[in-house]
Amino acid sequence: MLLLKRLSAPLYNTCTSYTQLCTRYIPVCAHTTPHSSTRHYTTNPRYLLSTIDLNKTAIRDSNGEHSFEKLSLLSTAVTDYVRSTSIRGARVALLIPPSLQFAAGMIGVMNANCVPVPLNYKATDTELEYLLNNSEASVVLTSPETGDILSDEVTSLCIEGDEGDGLTPNVSFQDLIGGIMVYTSGTTGKPKGVLAGCEAFKQWYSALVAGWQITCEDSILHTLPLYHVHGILGIFSVLTQGGTVDLRSGFDSEMVWGEFLSDSPPSVYYGVPTQYSKLIEYYDNHLVSREEEVRAKMQRLRLMVSGSAPLRVPVSEKWEHITGHRLLERYGMTEIGLAISNPYTPASDRRPGCIGLPFSGVKVRLVTESGGVVGTAEDGVLESGREGQPGEIQVTGPTVFKEYFNNPTATTETFTQDGWFKTGDTAEIEGGVFKILGRTSVDVIKSGGYKLSALEIERELLDHNNITDVAVVGIEDDVWGQKVVAVIESNLANQADIDQLDLRGWCKGRMSTYKVPKDFVVVEALPRNHMGKVNKKLLVKKYSGVLR
Repeated sequence: MLLLKRLSAPLYNTCTSYTQLCTRYIPVCAHTTPHSSTRHYTTNPRYLLSTIDLNKTAIRDSNGEHSFEKLSLLSTAVTDYVRSTSIRGARVALLIPPSLQFAAGMIGVMNANCVPVPLNYKATDTELEYLLNNSEASVVLTSPETGDILSDEVTSLCIEGDEGDGLTPNVSFQDLIGGIMVYTSGTTGKPKGVLAGCEAFKQWYSALVAGWQITCEDSILHTLPLYHVHGILGIFSVLTQGGTVDLRSGFDSEMVWGEFLSDSPPSVYYGVPTQYSKLIEYYDNHLVSREEEVRAKMQRLRLMVSGSAPLRVPVSEKWEHITGHRLLERYGMTEIGLAISNPYTPASDRRPGCIGLPFSGVKVRLVTESGGVVGTAEDGVLESGREGQPGEIQVTGPTVFKEYFNNPTATTETFTQDGWFKTGDTAEIEGGVFKILGRTSVDVIKSGGYKLSALEIERELLDHNNITDVAVVGIEDDVWGQKVVAVIESNLANQADIDQLDLRGWCKGRMSTYKVPKDFVVVEALPRNHMGKVNKKLLVKKYSGVLR
């Protein structure tokens, strides 16, 4: 077993500083003339950092601004270090906070023909020990903040960000043949290492570049975890085009609003529904008196994306009312990257509660429990489908991952016999696009002979003045098969004041009787994972056998 500790010093082999690391490893090469600053974007994943204006800011982090030249120097140093310690295709773990060092580590490992494995630098020792052992990482890249975690038994390199003494960079994305490995959240058991090949990873970020028109003029305020696909693609979709990534160590409503309303706002923001809910709450408490100013300044942003969990329609509508932005909802998973999206233009075609159509290169179908195909779409076009007929989302194409690392059984189980990846999510076609109904295992409730969407019931409940958030789940029941239960967060000082009979009466005026929850449970806070997604499996487990 790999051991962790909080006492050991960073390991550099014979190098004692970043400057020495660069001097030892980086070859001298001809300087490349930067390209014009004319706004453009490319769908070509073979994009060279050396063709970008090397003096331009690539990364902002807690240590300041860092140019593309600095990123290239540090990436090249990492590449040669990894080549000296690891065989081609080996996994290299990254235990680094959001920073220049993280971006350089990811790029450097891929250019070394190895596989980066980004890990949660705030994970517990037990979690890290499992992930390091499971990934069979040949080396661990750390930073000054995390270098003391590992024992001397672990081969590691602590990356620092000193200047590179004017050495010439030579880093590209064209040799990223090692792919990437990202761990699932582990809601159905131990986290699984999702191994995606180089072509899949290129498909992931180049699809965003083309679909959302990312260019060298863009800058992104980045508050998402970097051990999650959404967060990783937030970096690569912008950096590969010569844009600027402003990396933050976490989400804070006051900080985000401060950046939005500053003299130099970002042009792009990728968020999750919980973050937008928190931003709305902060606005209501602190900014509502500046309504016209906020709306005017928010027009300087060109793209705001929501994903990783279903976006409730009331949240989407209120955000649009406050800012003038209709959030662009998209759909993705660790195993497929971001595969389905609402359109970038026109924004008026984005349908709240819907996830749109597949990106270029992605094929999607909806399949019923009996195996019937009730909808197909490819390259942003709905080819066939019956409105209102639910089915599981299945995906094929270059966007799909290669395998669960060292887990052939799980890999086989998640693919159909004809090679489609089974997402486990249910959707239907509405208005010519896909509408997500939820996770098949927890969001599709079979009650009294009906199939109910928990998300649709949640959308209605969120219109209640005293409900701030809600999770609807199905609890096993002898009469109903599954009983509809709503677990509620309230804005009342005494949450127990919510009356179940009043709620039932309110619901009956808004939804069919068979959809009305049989029980309402009021809690101070819903259980969530690191991306803000409610852990419904935990709720089902907690209330099974209790609510009878």
